[in-house]
Amino acid sequence: MIDIPLQSVKDKLQSKAIDGVIYLYDIVRKDYVVLQPEELVRQMLCLYLIEEKGYPLSRFQLERGVLTNDKRGRYDIIIYDKAVKPWMLIECKSHKVNLSQAVVDQLGGYNRTINAPYLMVSNGLQTICYRSETTDVVYEQLVELPAYPS
Repeated sequence: MIDIPLQSVKDKLQSKAIDGVIYLYDIVRKDYVVLQPEELVRQMLCLYLIEEKGYPLSRFQLERGVLTNDKRGRYDIIIYDKAVKPWMLIECKSHKVNLSQAVVDQLGGYNRTINAPYLMVSNGLQTICYRSETTDVVYEQLVELPAYPS
């Protein structure tokens, strides 16, 4: 597990209420999105990676469809490298969801199509990050987040 102090950026999130529904400002999509537990984790993680780790905002892409083994899914976050190749694939879960092997398998399934060398899964309380130097599905668990490639 990697200790990421996501609560430290929670107060920086912009929100608004419309007809009793709370919306968070998404700095990547530049629009407000409905506050859901998974969305809160996604927004805190994006803000942390951009502001605290220096990952470039312009390299983030959120919630796109992916086809794996004839099943449709949606990944949460891809961060591209400077050559615009997938560098890190991230799956966000609600704080109520344990980071089980099934969650890691879901992320690995998406990565069979995307081929990012780094994978991360977070529920806002726990974060796990993996690295693979090859296209094999064998990943090494990291003890800290990687620096964005220069």
